[in-house]
Order: sequence, then structure tokens, then C-alpha cells
Amino acid sequence: MYNPFSKSDKNEYNELVAKAVSGDAHSLEKLIRLHQAWIYNIALRMVFHPHDAQDITQEILIKIITKLSTYDSKKASFRTWLYHIVANHILDMKKQKYERVATSFEDYYNYAQFPDENPETYPGHEMLIEESKISCYVGSLLCFDRRQRLVFILGAIFNIDDALGGEIIGISKSNFRQILSRSRKKLYNFVSQNCGLLDDKNPCHCSTKLLGHIKAGWLKPNKIRFCRAETQTVSDVIDIDDFRDSSYGKYIQIFRGHPFYKDNDFTAWVRQTIENEEFKKIFHLN
Repeated sequence: MYNPFSKSDKNEYNELVAKAVSGDAHSLEKLIRLHQAWIYNIALRMVFHPHDAQDITQEILIKIITKLSTYDSKKASFRTWLYHIVANHILDMKKQKYERVATSFEDYYNYAQFPDENPETYPGHEMLIEESKISCYVGSLLCFDRRQRLVFILGAIFNIDDALGGEIIGISKSNFRQILSRSRKKLYNFVSQNCGLLDDKNPCHCSTKLLGHIKAGWLKPNKIRFCRAETQTVSDVIDIDDFRDSSYGKYIQIFRGHPFYKDNDFTAWVRQTIENEEFKKIFHLN
């Protein structure tokens, strides 16, 4: 899986961008294929809901396509330019449905509490427990404000360094490090005291809360959002360092053990979009 944030990435996009701008539809599609999954995975963790993440990804791709002719390799690398557009869109977009639900980690935890029950008689309970585990962790990110959330996703989950992360968001390296450090600590303080995945002695266990989550409508057995049969996890596609050995390592590894979603292919949509007469004018397509 291609990783645009890899430290070994040489950002050799200039020729591809030039061909796309000059009207080469195949080059434009290749650019989309290289980055679509990463944009979607960032968006999904920002807004929680797959459908909303798909819409946001399409909106971002429209911006990238329409602004592609303005890219100047002398001012920034292409990946910085592209993901700066991603970051600006995500930080400035209207508030999404689930962003209105979580206001603090304390409220999030209290909101999710139900009496303990035994879920083993429920059909497909093992997969639903995994769904509950992933959705709970992804949902906890909504307790951050947007900039903290984006920094955490880029820096903690996808392991982007402070230099690139700062460039993408438009802040200094030191500011990126400070936000990342505070967000890691804030979330760790919450999960380390409550989450049974980190310590069996903690009060909250997804398996015992499963039936309550289903009754409340938070989990829908016929509508699985996160526990999908992906072939790769986040850990499989990012550059790994020794962060797993730090004090935050265990719960960061939980995030990195989540699926990296690749089932959304936007190239067909791109083909339809560039057939639009307005796009033909922009890119001089034949």
C-alpha cells in the first residue's frame, strides 16, 4: 500500500501533475488512486460516519482537481500542497452530525454506560463486539476539538512527523508537537482509567455493554460501519517507529490495529466528473 507520508517518499509527482493539468485523464486518475484511501481514512476518523466521510472525500477531491493547475513545485512538495487542502477543508467544513454528540471525555463515557449483560446468546456477537471496540475508540476522537483531532490522527495514528504535520496544518513544528503531546495525554488519561482493553480492572468492557449499545441504536447488527474484512490495518501501511514502547504505546497500538479502509474507489466518479463540460474547459480535455 502506497504511503504518501513515508519518510522515504520522494514526492515525484511533478510529471504526473503536469500531464493531468494538460488533459491526461489517466494521470489524473492515478493521482486520485494514490491518495483517495488516505483522504478517506482521515475523514472517517474526523467525522465517525462512513457516508459522511465519503461525501467529504469527494468534496476534497473536487477542490484538488479544480486547483491542480495552481500547484507550484517551487513553493511546496505536492503531498504538502494536497494534504494542506485536505486539512483546510476538514477544519473549515460545517459541523457534522456526530460532532454535535460528544462534548467531553467524561460525557462520552457516561453516555455509553449500560448495565453489564452477557452477549453470548446474541447472533454474531463476536463481530459486533469488535465493531463496538473500534467504534468506541473512533468515537472518542470526537471529544477533541477539530485541530486536536486532526493532529492526533496525523501524528499519533498515522505517525506523520512534526515537520510534515506542521506544514500540512499550517502551524510550526513545535506547535504541532505541543498539540500532539497534549491530545495524547488527554486521551490516555481517559482510556487508562476506564477502558478494559488497557486494563481488565477498568470498569468499561465492550463485551458486557454490547446489548445495551444495540438497544440504544448505537450498534446496528445489519449496518456494520467499522469491522470490515480489510486486508490491512493502519500498522501495515504506515512507517513504524519505536513509539509502541512509550507510555502511550498500548492504546496507540489499538488505534493502529484498526482497519485501513480501501473499499472506496473514487476513480469512476472522477471519470464522470471530468466529462463535465466545465472540467473539460479547465483541463482542456479531448
